[in-house]
Amino acid sequence: MLKVGIAGLRRGQGLYFSFKHCADAEVTAVCDTNKQAAEDFGKANNVPEVYSGLREFLRSKIDIAVLATPAPLHVEHAVEALEAGKHVLSEVPAAMNMEGCKKLVKAVRKAQKYGLKYMMAENCNYYHPIRTWKKWVDAGKLGRIFYAEAEYVHDCRSLMLTQDGKPTWRFGFTPLLYPTHSIGPLLMLMQDRLILASGFSTGIEVSPELKSPSMEVGIFKTKKGAVVKILCGFSIEREPSHLYYSLYGTNGSVETNRFNIGETRVYIKGEHKALTAMDIPLDDPDAPPEAKLGGHGTSEYYLVRDYIESVLKDTKPPVDIYDAMDCTAPGICAHLSAQNNGKPVSIPDFRQ
Repeated sequence: MLKVGIAGLRRGQGLYFSFKHCADAEVTAVCDTNKQAAEDFGKANNVPEVYSGLREFLRSKIDIAVLATPAPLHVEHAVEALEAGKHVLSEVPAAMNMEGCKKLVKAVRKAQKYGLKYMMAENCNYYHPIRTWKKWVDAGKLGRIFYAEAEYVHDCRSLMLTQDGKPTWRFGFTPLLYPTHSIGPLLMLMQDRLILASGFSTGIEVSPELKSPSMEVGIFKTKKGAVVKILCGFSIEREPSHLYYSLYGTNGSVETNRFNIGETRVYIKGEHKALTAMDIPLDDPDAPPEAKLGGHGTSEYYLVRDYIESVLKDTKPPVDIYDAMDCTAPGICAHLSAQNNGKPVSIPDFRQ
């Protein structure tokens, strides 16, 4: 039985319930800088150890540190956890600048010598439509993928300030520094890597007091020669939020409905006369009821199980450190490009 500790009890609450229903894991510790919130959560859920500081939390006898802390702290906290001898499941993004990427890769490589596992918790890879598309792509139904798009547009202005008006970590947030919900599923489907980035920003058009660019676009070339485009925006006038994905292959195309990710529109040569709508719900209909407790449909249920299996069987985590860099670094490079009028920026391969 693996002992799990969860740091960060806003996002971390959903992950707690995913681990709670995993037969091979037990949540024995939680941590949050809001001491009262941590104590209340621990008491309500019978978690034996409660902490308000990460250092003390990492001294506990947990095997896995789940990091659901603010994004700018992910590198720092992951490095501390690995150095403390803990496996790490980190929320997205893995890092927010190139220096952070390099620091994290170095720490994970060192930790791997001692059998420790790092995984970035990209839940969108586990959405049921994406997993269904993966079967089609792997079976060759779409042919060779040569173009792909993703959009993550979510008005997060209400999260940029606390109730008493103090800035949160999302204040002034740069959209392309949160690219993994867009890039992660596309790269998993394409089995490719982004090598060149160009980026463009709209600048600050909405709620200028929050200092967050309204929209940013990244356009990429892949190692296999495909083209990928992503759109990210978090300070915008749009309700509801949406995720959108599309693939174009030599034998067909597939995309989600912009207003309903649970509807796929697909055309495969020889199977359809035209683009055909199919209901593929966000949640896996074969998952048990408790699988929906993670916060994003059934995605966390499968994500947690895959990670636990990688720890127990000593296998590669589904989104290991290099996959995490493949999803994270392109957004950083595209943002750097946007700051230089779209001048292309090469994306490093952290495997080298």
